[in-house]
Amino acid sequence: MKLNSGSADTYVPDGTELAPALARTTHLGIGAHADDLEILAWPGIARCYRNPEYWFSGVVVTDGAGSPRRGPYADYSDAEIVLRRQQEQRSAAALGEYSSILQLRYTSPALKSELAAAVTADLLKILIASQPRVVYLHNLADSHRTHVATALASIEALRQLPAAQQPTELYGVEIWRGLDWLPGKYRVDL
Repeated sequence: MKLNSGSADTYVPDGTELAPALARTTHLGIGAHADDLEILAWPGIARCYRNPEYWFSGVVVTDGAGSPRRGPYADYSDAEIVLRRQQEQRSAAALGEYSSILQLRYTSPALKSELAAAVTADLLKILIASQPRVVYLHNLADSHRTHVATALASIEALRQLPAAQQPTELYGVEIWRGLDWLPGKYRVDL
């Protein structure tokens, strides 16, 4: 798969080629950061884990260069933290037995600039290749600007899919705060 992000990293834990790994995907999570998928798409990851009928794939949009640096990571450079976050996400994919993980490695500022169209184009290619039944995204009321930018790019890509390729379930998931302010009839507890 040719992606606009020249530094994208793709990984298939069981060694299958990327195209068939995406084609078997039933549940897809699209997160802004490497640590977001395992929170926002946990129901899909759990549903697919060791279940031969379901497969989870994940997409991480940003590179992780802006990650907090504390403890053992305090002296990491941007390049070192990007590689560390990539390795962590690959480890999570192996442990969770994902079908695939695609790390697009855009910067957070790029996602909120004219490069947002390139992100949307990459997400559209992934959605066409995977045709998931269930998709997990950040929600549009999130307080983190990079989460919202990722959700907007994802929604734009989803809107470009033909009706027959639309997922049957789409969840905008809150991972930072509560949604008590939102009336219960508009929420789905995962």
